[in-house]
Amino acid sequence: MTDEQRNELTALVGRFEIPHLVLEENVGKCFSCGKRTGERKIAFFADMARALHKVWKWCQEKNVYEFNRKDIKHLFTNENQSARFGDWILFGGLVYRPAGTGKGEYGLNVQRVEDFFANKLQIPTMIVKTKDSSGSVIYLKSNYKLLKDLPELLELLTPLGQYKMF
Repeated sequence: MTDEQRNELTALVGRFEIPHLVLEENVGKCFSCGKRTGERKIAFFADMARALHKVWKWCQEKNVYEFNRKDIKHLFTNENQSARFGDWILFGGLVYRPAGTGKGEYGLNVQRVEDFFANKLQIPTMIVKTKDSSGSVIYLKSNYKLLKDLPELLELLTPLGQYKMF
């Protein structure tokens, strides 16, 4: 919560008798009682795009667009890329879990991946995983951007603004 938002909210709350605990950003805890909610922030980072690009090239070479983690693990340069690859399922529908498969099984949505690397598809760069009042998991997605809008990846773009594919 920014200072400006906090000030606006404080002015509004001043009209009611609501404890100021409500104003404090305390991710993962209920604002009123402090009970853990299991809320988790998942942020996009540049290595996710680099890992997806390697997997995309591998898929094109093999003409295979559904695979398991063991098939692609050798493409990752660090454990973070490997561990976070599954988060792509949440970011813009580029990666999916094939029907009837379990953890570690993935597929690429060819059209969406092509659009992402061609700067035609925005993806969320921040996702909050939380639960609604019934206990169902929901994902709140925000801060949508094109690949060219991510400054840490600008060096990977061609002069025409497309991702260097080869």
